[in-house]
Amino acid sequence: MKNTILCLLSMIFIFNINSQNSQEFTINAGNYYYSPSSLTINVGDVVNWYNDGGFHNVNFDINSITYESFGNPESFSSSATSEVGALIYSHVFTIPGTYTYDCSIGSHAAQGMVGTIVVESAPEPTLTNVSFGGGTYINETSWSITAGCDGTGEVLLSATAGSDADGSTGPWSIALPESYFVQMTDSYGDGWNGNVLTIGETSYDGPSSSLAAGESSYVYVGCGVAGCTDATACGYNPDATIDDDTCYTPADGYDCDGNCLPGNTLVDLPYGWFNGSMSFSITSCDGTQVFASMGTYEGSFSACVTLPAEYIVTIGDDSGYVNQGYTSALSVGDTEYSATGDVSVGCGV
Repeated sequence: MKNTILCLLSMIFIFNINSQNSQEFTINAGNYYYSPSSLTINVGDVVNWYNDGGFHNVNFDINSITYESFGNPESFSSSATSEVGALIYSHVFTIPGTYTYDCSIGSHAAQGMVGTIVVESAPEPTLTNVSFGGGTYINETSWSITAGCDGTGEVLLSATAGSDADGSTGPWSIALPESYFVQMTDSYGDGWNGNVLTIGETSYDGPSSSLAAGESSYVYVGCGVAGCTDATACGYNPDATIDDDTCYTPADGYDCDGNCLPGNTLVDLPYGWFNGSMSFSITSCDGTQVFASMGTYEGSFSACVTLPAEYIVTIGDDSGYVNQGYTSALSVGDTEYSATGDVSVGCGV
């Protein structure tokens, strides 16, 4: 049963790939010719006949000279038209073989208005082996392989917690297009814990453990150069041809390199075990404006802040740890504050 399903999926994939790569061909009809009179195409290709002049059709059914069947893989015949430039007929060839046809109007066929189309079979797809596993916490993992590069293609194979939609844990065999991308996700945010996705000869060890829970990493194959394509965003890669969601916007007051923008001051309180008892604020001289603040139990703070020339730094402590030196020092630019109370910077001077 499993082999039958795989066979059917392969046949569907052949048809889909062929449809995606189908070409259109034009044959011109006139007195008394089809041009070109012979044509070789692939299954899924489209042929359009246009009228150059005269009254013509296309007939793939009964030979207009011998009155016997052409014996084509499929038979059809169009109506005729005399409109110059009009489409006589359009046909998608889905059955391989050799087709002979003519114009069944009057003696047009006897005067040479005949043609041949050879429809070649689509090649059998090359199957690629896919496997996954080998680590722990596989229930946190998910991944998918999607055709194309823009996210709109068919999902060829996907698995959550190590199993595909049918409950199979692999290994699998799938036909891969020339271009596809792999999306890898961990629901906990600590990477794949030794689990590995292997596609053919290439192995992927999952998203970086630096990504948050549920965030994905992407690998693009046959898509050109992956990267940030937005020239106005951080992470811009001028060589990138496919956007991989690595563009980002810096936090307020910061540039793309994590530095404070000109005119801003870094206010920083590194994490400390006893910082929970500490609070601080940076306000205008009259106390009506708060430029930065941290309440107790928050523990750390870091931001690029726009400060005026004059301001007041106030440090509070509800347990006495600040003046004992147990807490981290608050940095405002190049100045450190490590004692409770108010410190005026320029106010009243």
